This record gives sequence, structure tokens and C-alpha cells, in this order.
Amino acid sequence: MMFLSYLLLLVSSSLCARSTAPAVAGRFESGGPGACGVVKSSTSSQGKDGFLYRLGLNGCGNDMDGVLDTIQGELDAAEVAGQRVLVALLQGINLPEAWLDECETFALSDGRFDGDSCLPWDTKYQQRIASFYSSFGERFDNHSALAAVYFTHPLMTNGAEWHFRMDYDDFVAEVDYPGDDGVLTALNTLFDLHADSLPNTPIVFEAGHTAFISGSKARWNTAEVVYEHALAKVGADRLGIAAWNCAERQLSATGGEHEMQPLFLQAGEDGVSIGCQTIGNFQETPCRFTDTTQGLDYGTINPGVGNSDCADGVDVSLTNYIACNETLHWFAGLATHATEASGSVPFAGTWVESWTADVKWDNAVCQAAIDLLAEQDYSNVTNLNPADTSHTNDTSTSLSSTTTDSSSSTTTPSTPSGDTDVADTVDSASAVLGASTYLTVTIASLSAFIV
Repeated sequence: MMFLSYLLLLVSSSLCARSTAPAVAGRFESGGPGACGVVKSSTSSQGKDGFLYRLGLNGCGNDMDGVLDTIQGELDAAEVAGQRVLVALLQGINLPEAWLDECETFALSDGRFDGDSCLPWDTKYQQRIASFYSSFGERFDNHSALAAVYFTHPLMTNGAEWHFRMDYDDFVAEVDYPGDDGVLTALNTLFDLHADSLPNTPIVFEAGHTAFISGSKARWNTAEVVYEHALAKVGADRLGIAAWNCAERQLSATGGEHEMQPLFLQAGEDGVSIGCQTIGNFQETPCRFTDTTQGLDYGTINPGVGNSDCADGVDVSLTNYIACNETLHWFAGLATHATEASGSVPFAGTWVESWTADVKWDNAVCQAAIDLLAEQDYSNVTNLNPADTSHTNDTSTSLSSTTTDSSSSTTTPSTPSGDTDVADTVDSASAVLGASTYLTVTIASLSAFIV
């Protein structure tokens, strides 16, 4: 009992109550862009909390009322189905022709995405986008099915993700460049425009990438600057950032987008919501999560730029559920699985965007991992920030069985060999996450320590 009293004192001195839920939390179905006038509400999401809806701003040509009506149909259908929607209106090369006729444009060509877009600092463009989002906010700001709106802008290769696959110096030479500060001012102005039009709606943006692929300003971390502005503008309870290249290998200190790791860790410390759109298809291509230099091996990928298929002879059924389980536990802040030298750290994720076919819902291990991000009631939750996360390092990818929590119907995965998963000491029904690498702990859970 003396040990229990000491433990209670230690925990009570470290706990901090989270007064509100994250801006965005839950399991969202993902998928390709929608079409004008077509409701594609994801009603097959097998108990998930909602879905991501993407539509180009030119989805109905120059008919912006048509875009709004299409979104209305999606939100209304989701409301009936008891689901919530993340709305991402694609910009980049997805702007209406009428807008392009008025604004100063630039040409994007990266082999996959080719077309024209407006410059974000162009006055005519800013007037157009302000008018559209004013109408958007009037119609949808208080819609019960609207979970959040993605902040997008013209300097996005595919219209939604933060990467801008142009050479910095070529871009500067091609346009009437306002200077680096002018670019950042324009992006901050566009964020404000989204936020002011939707005062009751969380604003999120994809922040898993740097801007510009080459040149004197290659891999410029503009997302970090915009994040600081956005946090000051709307606060943590209305802000979210997402990685649409979500994989432990990518966002480690030695990963392909290692520059973005500090931003996501800071967002966790700030209590900002963090989203994960997985970099690949767990079901068929778990090899996309592999990096043998980091000790992450879910099968070998076929060689070739842009290839995502597993090599011939790889039995994906042996690794897809492991890739799913380990990726989601890392993202949810419960464990790391890469080598210590990789610099991987647990995140503090609050929502996941995935595809039903990719998630392998017929596997209890993967389903339980996805369910870590289920929408939760945070009103009575307290959060513990462990100072030491070194115990979470694990290079194993073996997973032999699942265990069923007798206190609920939730099936939880057994811990891979060598992985000390903090969730093992916390009731699985209350394993929700908050700021930084906070892990949910309730005083009632400590009864498990009484012997």
C-alpha cells in the first residue's frame, strides 16, 4: 500500500486535465476526389466515425454554387448516417477557368500534375477565394456533420498536400516573385481567410512535406511558419495538422521527411490535433512501410521510382496486419518499432484517414490498432506525459496472437517481442491520447498495481 500511495502521489503531481476534446479525433474513410452533383457518402466504413471528402474547386467547372450544393449533399447524407466529414477542397491546378482568366498564373509540370494555377498573392485570386469561402462558411459552419475543413492553397502539387514540386530558382524567375516573406504572408492570409469564414469549425492542413524539390531554397519548411501563425490565430482547440505520407519510416529523424518531425512533436506539445493518412495500402502493399536501415521490414518493394508493389514472392498476408498494428501504435503515441538510431519517436495522433480495403478489417489486430483512434469522450480524461520514451524502442515485427480484454468486447493486439507498450498498463477502453506523447491514465487504472 505504501508503494501505491507513492505512485498515486507521483501521478497526481504529473497529471494535467484536458478540458476539451481534440479539434479532430476519430477514424475517417479516405478515397479519391468526388464529382459534381454526386453524393459518394462513405456509408461502408464499418463503424468508423466519418470520411474525408475531396473535391476540386473546379469540380463543377465555373459553377461555384454547384460546388456548394455538392458539398451540401455530402454533409446531409453523412448527418443521416451519423458520420462526420473532413472536407478538402483541392487547389493547386484545380482552380476554375474563370479564376485563371483573371489572376496571374504559373505553370506546374512534374510529370503527374500538369496545369496552371493562380499565384497565392494575386489580388484577383484572393478576392475569388474569399468570396467562395464566405459563402461556404455561411452554409456549413454550423453543420453538425462537418468535422473540419482542410486549408489548401495554390502552391500544392496535387491540390491538398503541402509539397510543391518545382525548382525554387525556376519558380522565382518565372513569376513576379514578392520575396520569401511575401510568399509566407500570402499563405498566412489565406489561412486567415479560411479561419474567419468558419469561426466554429476546426481548420486543418497537410503538413507532412517541405516545399520545392530543388534550387537554392529546396525543402523549405514553409508549413512550420504557417503553423506558428495558425496556432496564434485560432488556438489549439481549432487547429489540426496531418501527414498524408504517414509512416514511421518517413517521419523519423533519418526518414524521407525528417524535417517535419519537430513540427509534429511541437503540435503534440501544443495540444493540436494530429492526423495520419497512411503512406500506403496496408492490405496489398505493406512493403511501402519498409525501411530495413531503420529495422522496419514488412517485405521488399519492387524497384523503380514511384513503385508501391511488393516484390514477387512476398506474402503480404504475413506482414500487412503487422505494418498496420505497428504504424498505428507509433502514430497513437504508444510505441516505436524502428531502431533507436533511426530517431523515431511516438507521435500524439488523434485521427486517422484510411481506406476500408487497405485497413484489413477482417484482422482483429489491425482493427484494434485503428480503433486506438476512435472518436472519444475526453471530458473526464487526464493525461500523463512520460518523460522517458526510450522503453518503447523495438526492432521486432513478430506478432503471434491477440488477446481479448475481459472488461469490454474490444480485441487488442498482443505486444510484439521486445516492445514495452504503455497501453499494457492502461485499460484499453481509456487509451486515448492528448498533447505531446501523452498517454491516458485514470486513477482507477492504478488499482491494477495493488497486490
